[in-house]
Amino acid sequence: MIELGLFRTVLEVLIKNGLPIVAIYWLLERPAFEKDLEAWKGFYEGKLGLNKSKMKRICAMVLSVVLSMGLYILYAKMVGVPLPTTFEGWGDVILTLGAINYGGTQLVHAKDLR
Repeated sequence: MIELGLFRTVLEVLIKNGLPIVAIYWLLERPAFEKDLEAWKGFYEGKLGLNKSKMKRICAMVLSVVLSMGLYILYAKMVGVPLPTTFEGWGDVILTLGAINYGGTQLVHAKDLR
């Protein structure tokens, strides 16, 4: 059985350091995602005016925020911290996690721009 203290520590590190970005970018580099991205090429190039690199960046940002929110909720339930009850409280959480993940996606994506 997993020690819950270790699991909580791992969740804290994942949430606070924006490490879900690395996992998301790893998934985005898989051939299956590349194939799906090609299937949507007409939509994101034609209707949205985005190239493949920008679309991958947007996918990474959205998916990393969703993953971070899931980890945050899991951590809050595990530790017993009450989740925000107001729109403003959730807005703070989403903006904080979004800022961490946005900055992280910019750093990780920069290697593709060299």
